[in-house]
Amino acid sequence: MEVRDLKWYSPFLFFVGAILSFADSITDILTLVEFYRADHKTWFGVGLAFVLLPCLAFPILFHWVRAKDSWAKTALCAFHPFSAAFGRIEALIFCLKKWWYKDELDSNLSERAEEVLWHIDLAVLFEAALESAPQFIIQLYAINVQKEPPSIIQIISLAISFLVLAWAFTTTDKISLVNLDVLPSSGDLNNKCQLALYVTHLFLLSSRLLAICFFTVGYKWLVIAVLMPHSCVVLMVFIISNRDEYECSVGNVIPLILRIGIYYLRDDCIDVIDELWCIFLSHILFTIENFIMIVVFYSNYHLDAWYYLHVTVYVCVFSVLGSAMRILLLHRLSKRPN
Repeated sequence: MEVRDLKWYSPFLFFVGAILSFADSITDILTLVEFYRADHKTWFGVGLAFVLLPCLAFPILFHWVRAKDSWAKTALCAFHPFSAAFGRIEALIFCLKKWWYKDELDSNLSERAEEVLWHIDLAVLFEAALESAPQFIIQLYAINVQKEPPSIIQIISLAISFLVLAWAFTTTDKISLVNLDVLPSSGDLNNKCQLALYVTHLFLLSSRLLAICFFTVGYKWLVIAVLMPHSCVVLMVFIISNRDEYECSVGNVIPLILRIGIYYLRDDCIDVIDELWCIFLSHILFTIENFIMIVVFYSNYHLDAWYYLHVTVYVCVFSVLGSAMRILLLHRLSKRPN
Protein backbone atom coordinates (compact mmCIF):
# COMPACT_ATOMS: atom_id res chain seq x y z
CA MET A 1 0.00 0.00 0.00
CA GLU A 2 1.10 3.54 -0.75
CA VAL A 3 0.03 6.88 0.66
CA ARG A 4 -1.97 7.65 -2.47
CA ASP A 5 -3.98 4.45 -1.93
CA LEU A 6 -5.35 5.56 1.44
CA LYS A 7 -9.11 6.01 1.57
CA TRP A 8 -11.36 8.00 3.87
CA TYR A 9 -12.10 4.82 5.83
CA SER A 10 -8.43 3.75 6.13
CA PRO A 11 -8.08 5.07 9.72
CA PHE A 12 -10.99 2.86 10.77
CA LEU A 13 -9.38 -0.18 9.12
CA PHE A 14 -6.06 0.51 10.82
CA PHE A 15 -7.83 0.92 14.16
CA VAL A 16 -9.79 -2.33 13.86
CA GLY A 17 -6.73 -4.12 12.52
CA ALA A 18 -4.66 -2.97 15.50
CA ILE A 19 -7.33 -4.20 17.91
CA LEU A 20 -7.44 -7.59 16.19
CA SER A 21 -3.64 -7.88 16.22
CA PHE A 22 -3.49 -7.08 19.92
CA ALA A 23 -6.40 -9.42 20.66
CA ASP A 24 -4.84 -12.24 18.63
CA SER A 25 -1.58 -12.23 20.56
CA ILE A 26 -3.24 -11.68 23.93
CA THR A 27 -5.74 -14.52 23.48
CA ASP A 28 -2.93 -16.79 22.30
CA ILE A 29 -0.99 -16.04 25.48
CA LEU A 30 -4.08 -16.61 27.63
CA THR A 31 -4.62 -19.94 25.88
CA LEU A 32 -1.04 -20.91 26.71
CA VAL A 33 -1.81 -20.13 30.34
CA GLU A 34 -4.78 -22.51 30.11
CA PHE A 35 -2.52 -25.21 28.66
CA TYR A 36 -0.02 -24.73 31.47
CA ARG A 37 -2.68 -24.88 34.17
CA ALA A 38 -4.12 -28.05 32.63
CA ASP A 39 -0.63 -29.59 32.62
CA HIS A 40 -0.47 -29.81 28.82
CA LYS A 41 3.23 -29.00 28.79
CA THR A 42 3.85 -30.09 25.19
CA TRP A 43 1.11 -27.87 23.79
CA PHE A 44 2.30 -25.08 26.04
CA GLY A 45 5.87 -25.43 24.78
CA VAL A 46 4.95 -25.57 21.11
CA GLY A 47 2.50 -22.69 21.47
CA LEU A 48 5.08 -20.62 23.32
CA ALA A 49 7.57 -21.27 20.53
CA PHE A 50 5.15 -19.79 17.99
CA VAL A 51 4.57 -16.77 20.21
CA LEU A 52 8.32 -16.16 20.41
CA LEU A 53 9.07 -16.96 16.76
CA PRO A 54 7.54 -13.72 15.43
CA CYS A 55 9.56 -11.84 18.05
CA LEU A 56 12.68 -13.00 16.21
CA ALA A 57 11.32 -12.41 12.71
CA PHE A 58 9.71 -9.00 13.27
CA PRO A 59 12.95 -7.13 14.17
CA ILE A 60 14.63 -8.47 11.02
CA LEU A 61 11.68 -7.44 8.92
CA PHE A 62 11.43 -4.04 10.61
CA HIS A 63 15.11 -3.24 10.10
CA TRP A 64 15.02 -4.52 6.52
CA VAL A 65 12.08 -2.30 5.54
CA ARG A 66 12.83 0.68 7.77
CA ALA A 67 16.61 0.76 7.76
CA LYS A 68 16.68 4.47 8.67
CA ASP A 69 15.17 3.84 12.09
CA SER A 70 17.45 3.24 15.05
CA TRP A 71 18.02 -0.14 16.66
CA ALA A 72 16.33 1.19 19.79
CA LYS A 73 13.14 1.88 17.85
CA THR A 74 13.45 -1.50 16.18
CA ALA A 75 13.55 -3.19 19.57
CA LEU A 76 10.69 -1.06 20.89
CA CYS A 77 8.40 -1.54 17.89
CA ALA A 78 9.30 -5.03 16.70
CA PHE A 79 10.86 -7.20 19.40
CA HIS A 80 7.49 -8.49 20.62
CA PRO A 81 4.36 -10.17 19.17
CA PHE A 82 2.58 -6.84 18.72
CA SER A 83 4.72 -5.44 15.89
CA ALA A 84 1.90 -5.47 13.33
CA ALA A 85 -0.43 -3.75 15.80
CA PHE A 86 2.14 -1.04 16.53
CA GLY A 87 2.64 -0.52 12.80
CA ARG A 88 -1.09 -0.06 12.31
CA ILE A 89 -1.17 2.47 15.13
CA GLU A 90 1.62 4.41 13.40
CA ALA A 91 -0.39 4.36 10.19
CA LEU A 92 -3.49 5.51 12.07
CA ILE A 93 -1.55 8.45 13.51
CA PHE A 94 -0.29 9.36 10.04
CA CYS A 95 -3.84 9.26 8.65
CA LEU A 96 -4.99 11.59 11.41
CA LYS A 97 -2.11 13.97 10.65
CA LYS A 98 -2.96 13.80 6.97
CA TRP A 99 -6.56 14.69 7.75
CA TRP A 100 -5.59 17.44 10.22
CA TYR A 101 -3.21 19.16 7.80
CA LYS A 102 -5.59 18.64 4.86
CA ASP A 103 -3.11 16.53 2.88
CA GLU A 104 -0.42 19.23 3.07
CA LEU A 105 2.44 17.09 4.37
CA ASP A 106 6.16 17.51 3.87
CA SER A 107 8.07 15.02 1.73
CA ASN A 108 9.97 13.56 4.68
CA LEU A 109 6.78 12.60 6.51
CA SER A 110 5.29 11.14 3.35
CA GLU A 111 8.43 9.08 2.74
CA ARG A 112 8.33 7.68 6.26
CA ALA A 113 4.64 6.93 5.83
CA GLU A 114 5.44 4.90 2.72
CA GLU A 115 7.89 2.84 4.77
CA VAL A 116 5.33 2.34 7.53
CA LEU A 117 2.66 1.18 5.08
CA TRP A 118 5.06 -1.20 3.34
CA HIS A 119 6.13 -2.55 6.72
CA ILE A 120 2.49 -3.13 7.70
CA ASP A 121 1.81 -5.07 4.51
CA LEU A 122 4.66 -7.45 5.29
CA ALA A 123 4.20 -7.53 9.07
CA VAL A 124 0.56 -8.62 8.92
CA LEU A 125 1.53 -11.37 6.48
CA PHE A 126 4.29 -12.67 8.74
CA GLU A 127 2.04 -12.32 11.78
CA ALA A 128 -0.57 -14.44 10.04
CA ALA A 129 1.82 -17.13 8.81
CA LEU A 130 4.19 -17.35 11.78
CA GLU A 131 1.78 -16.82 14.67
CA SER A 132 -1.93 -16.88 13.83
CA ALA A 133 -1.90 -19.98 11.62
CA PRO A 134 0.33 -22.14 13.88
CA GLN A 135 -1.62 -21.09 16.96
CA PHE A 136 -4.89 -21.91 15.19
CA ILE A 137 -3.58 -25.38 14.30
CA ILE A 138 -2.23 -26.04 17.80
CA GLN A 139 -5.44 -24.95 19.51
CA LEU A 140 -7.69 -26.85 17.12
CA TYR A 141 -5.48 -29.90 17.60
CA ALA A 142 -5.78 -29.52 21.37
CA ILE A 143 -9.56 -29.24 21.19
CA ASN A 144 -9.69 -32.50 19.24
CA VAL A 145 -7.49 -34.57 21.53
CA GLN A 146 -7.98 -33.09 25.01
CA LYS A 147 -10.38 -34.85 27.35
CA GLU A 148 -11.82 -31.72 28.90
CA PRO A 149 -14.22 -29.49 26.92
CA PRO A 150 -12.67 -26.48 25.18
CA SER A 151 -12.49 -23.32 27.24
CA ILE A 152 -14.06 -20.05 26.16
CA ILE A 153 -10.67 -18.46 25.62
CA GLN A 154 -9.72 -21.28 23.22
CA ILE A 155 -12.82 -20.65 21.12
CA ILE A 156 -12.24 -16.89 21.11
CA SER A 157 -8.58 -17.34 20.20
CA LEU A 158 -9.48 -19.67 17.32
CA ALA A 159 -11.98 -17.19 15.91
CA ILE A 160 -9.66 -14.19 16.18
CA SER A 161 -6.72 -16.05 14.67
CA PHE A 162 -8.83 -17.07 11.70
CA LEU A 163 -10.13 -13.52 11.17
CA VAL A 164 -6.59 -12.15 11.32
CA LEU A 165 -5.45 -14.73 8.77
CA ALA A 166 -8.20 -14.01 6.28
CA TRP A 167 -7.80 -10.25 6.65
CA ALA A 168 -4.02 -10.40 6.26
CA PHE A 169 -4.21 -12.49 3.12
CA THR A 170 -6.87 -10.26 1.59
CA THR A 171 -4.62 -7.27 2.24
CA THR A 172 -1.73 -9.09 0.61
CA ASP A 173 -3.87 -9.74 -2.46
CA LYS A 174 -3.79 -6.04 -3.27
CA ILE A 175 0.00 -6.10 -3.49
CA SER A 176 -0.05 -9.30 -5.53
CA LEU A 177 -2.47 -7.85 -8.07
CA VAL A 178 -0.31 -4.76 -8.48
CA ASN A 179 2.81 -6.89 -9.01
CA LEU A 180 0.93 -8.97 -11.55
CA ASP A 181 0.00 -5.75 -13.40
CA VAL A 182 -3.66 -6.58 -12.89
CA LEU A 183 -4.16 -3.31 -11.01
CA PRO A 184 -2.26 -0.04 -11.42
CA SER A 185 -2.35 0.46 -7.64
CA SER A 186 -3.77 -1.33 -4.62
CA GLY A 187 -6.29 1.44 -4.07
CA ASP A 188 -8.03 0.56 -7.34
CA LEU A 189 -9.46 -2.69 -5.96
CA ASN A 190 -13.07 -1.95 -5.12
CA ASN A 191 -14.82 -3.15 -1.97
CA LYS A 192 -16.89 -5.73 -3.84
CA CYS A 193 -13.77 -7.46 -5.16
CA GLN A 194 -12.11 -7.26 -1.75
CA LEU A 195 -15.12 -8.96 -0.19
CA ALA A 196 -15.02 -11.67 -2.85
CA LEU A 197 -11.32 -12.25 -2.21
CA TYR A 198 -12.00 -12.39 1.52
CA VAL A 199 -14.63 -15.10 0.99
CA THR A 200 -12.22 -17.16 -1.10
CA HIS A 201 -9.68 -16.95 1.70
CA LEU A 202 -12.29 -18.10 4.21
CA PHE A 203 -12.80 -21.23 2.12
CA LEU A 204 -9.15 -21.83 1.29
CA LEU A 205 -7.76 -21.14 4.74
CA SER A 206 -10.37 -23.19 6.57
CA SER A 207 -9.84 -26.20 4.31
CA ARG A 208 -6.04 -25.87 4.40
CA LEU A 209 -5.84 -25.45 8.17
CA LEU A 210 -8.29 -28.27 8.84
CA ALA A 211 -6.29 -30.59 6.58
CA ILE A 212 -3.05 -29.69 8.35
CA CYS A 213 -4.61 -29.94 11.81
CA PHE A 214 -6.25 -33.33 11.38
CA PHE A 215 -3.23 -34.77 9.62
CA THR A 216 -1.25 -33.61 12.65
CA VAL A 217 -3.73 -35.37 14.94
CA GLY A 218 -2.93 -38.64 13.22
CA TYR A 219 0.70 -38.28 12.26
CA LYS A 220 2.13 -35.59 14.56
CA TRP A 221 5.43 -34.18 13.29
CA LEU A 222 5.19 -35.94 9.92
CA VAL A 223 3.14 -32.96 8.82
CA ILE A 224 6.43 -31.10 8.42
CA ALA A 225 7.51 -33.64 5.80
CA VAL A 226 4.32 -32.86 3.88
CA LEU A 227 4.54 -29.07 4.09
CA MET A 228 8.26 -28.40 3.75
CA PRO A 229 8.78 -29.78 0.21
CA HIS A 230 6.18 -27.37 -1.16
CA SER A 231 7.80 -24.42 0.62
CA CYS A 232 11.31 -25.38 -0.44
CA VAL A 233 10.36 -25.92 -4.08
CA VAL A 234 8.62 -22.55 -4.28
CA LEU A 235 11.60 -20.89 -2.63
CA MET A 236 13.97 -22.49 -5.14
CA VAL A 237 11.77 -21.37 -8.04
CA PHE A 238 11.75 -17.84 -6.67
CA ILE A 239 15.54 -17.76 -6.24
CA ILE A 240 16.16 -19.15 -9.72
CA SER A 241 13.72 -16.76 -11.38
CA ASN A 242 15.27 -13.78 -9.56
CA ARG A 243 18.90 -14.90 -9.58
CA ASP A 244 20.03 -11.82 -11.51
CA GLU A 245 18.50 -9.44 -8.98
CA TYR A 246 19.70 -11.01 -5.73
CA GLU A 247 23.19 -11.15 -4.32
CA CYS A 248 24.30 -13.75 -1.81
CA SER A 249 24.33 -11.58 1.30
CA VAL A 250 22.86 -11.81 4.77
CA GLY A 251 20.47 -8.97 4.00
CA ASN A 252 18.95 -10.98 1.16
CA VAL A 253 19.26 -14.52 2.49
CA ILE A 254 17.42 -13.94 5.79
CA PRO A 255 14.22 -12.60 4.15
CA LEU A 256 14.30 -15.57 1.78
CA ILE A 257 14.46 -17.96 4.72
CA LEU A 258 11.54 -16.16 6.37
CA ARG A 259 9.51 -16.76 3.21
CA ILE A 260 9.44 -20.49 3.99
CA GLY A 261 7.20 -19.65 6.92
CA ILE A 262 4.61 -18.25 4.51
CA TYR A 263 4.66 -20.70 1.63
CA TYR A 264 2.95 -23.55 3.48
CA LEU A 265 -0.25 -21.46 3.50
CA ARG A 266 0.02 -19.60 0.22
CA ASP A 267 2.65 -18.91 -2.41
CA ASP A 268 0.77 -16.52 -4.68
CA CYS A 269 1.66 -13.45 -2.66
CA ILE A 270 3.93 -10.40 -2.95
CA ASP A 271 6.52 -11.03 -5.66
CA VAL A 272 6.64 -14.80 -5.40
CA ILE A 273 4.73 -15.49 -8.59
CA ASP A 274 4.65 -13.14 -11.54
CA GLU A 275 2.39 -15.09 -13.91
CA LEU A 276 -1.28 -15.91 -13.46
CA TRP A 277 -0.87 -19.43 -14.82
CA CYS A 278 1.59 -20.11 -12.00
CA ILE A 279 -1.08 -19.06 -9.51
CA PHE A 280 -3.50 -21.52 -11.09
CA LEU A 281 -0.90 -24.28 -10.79
CA SER A 282 -0.25 -23.28 -7.19
CA HIS A 283 -3.90 -23.73 -6.23
CA ILE A 284 -4.03 -27.09 -7.95
CA LEU A 285 -1.03 -28.23 -5.91
CA PHE A 286 -2.54 -26.95 -2.67
CA THR A 287 -5.81 -28.75 -3.43
CA ILE A 288 -3.98 -32.02 -4.11
CA GLU A 289 -1.98 -31.66 -0.89
CA ASN A 290 -5.17 -31.03 1.10
CA PHE A 291 -6.78 -34.09 -0.46
CA ILE A 292 -3.80 -36.27 0.39
CA MET A 293 -3.56 -35.09 4.00
CA ILE A 294 -7.25 -35.41 4.85
CA VAL A 295 -7.81 -38.70 2.99
CA VAL A 296 -4.75 -40.31 4.57
CA PHE A 297 -6.00 -39.16 7.96
CA TYR A 298 -9.57 -40.34 7.41
CA SER A 299 -8.52 -43.73 6.09
CA ASN A 300 -6.88 -44.49 9.44
CA TYR A 301 -8.88 -42.49 11.98
CA HIS A 302 -12.45 -42.35 10.65
CA LEU A 303 -13.82 -44.47 13.51
CA ASP A 304 -12.58 -42.23 16.32
CA ALA A 305 -15.13 -39.42 16.04
CA TRP A 306 -18.42 -38.90 14.23
CA TYR A 307 -17.38 -35.60 12.68
CA TYR A 308 -14.26 -36.89 10.89
CA LEU A 309 -16.30 -37.70 7.78
CA HIS A 310 -17.83 -34.22 7.81
CA VAL A 311 -14.40 -32.63 8.10
CA THR A 312 -13.07 -34.77 5.25
CA VAL A 313 -15.94 -33.80 2.97
CA TYR A 314 -15.61 -30.14 3.97
CA VAL A 315 -11.89 -30.04 3.19
CA CYS A 316 -12.33 -31.73 -0.18
CA VAL A 317 -15.30 -29.62 -1.26
CA PHE A 318 -14.08 -26.23 -0.08
CA SER A 319 -10.53 -26.77 -1.32
CA VAL A 320 -11.95 -27.16 -4.81
CA LEU A 321 -14.63 -24.49 -4.40
CA GLY A 322 -12.27 -21.91 -2.92
CA SER A 323 -9.59 -22.53 -5.54
CA ALA A 324 -12.11 -22.40 -8.38
CA MET A 325 -13.64 -19.17 -7.08
CA ARG A 326 -10.23 -17.58 -6.65
CA ILE A 327 -8.98 -18.63 -10.08
CA LEU A 328 -12.14 -17.32 -11.75
CA LEU A 329 -11.95 -14.08 -9.79
CA LEU A 330 -8.29 -13.50 -10.64
CA HIS A 331 -8.99 -14.34 -14.27
CA ARG A 332 -11.84 -11.85 -14.35
CA LEU A 333 -9.71 -9.16 -12.73
CA SER A 334 -6.89 -9.80 -15.20
CA LYS A 335 -9.27 -9.23 -18.11
CA ARG A 336 -10.60 -6.00 -16.68
CA PRO A 337 -9.19 -2.89 -18.39
CA ASN A 338 -6.99 -0.78 -16.10
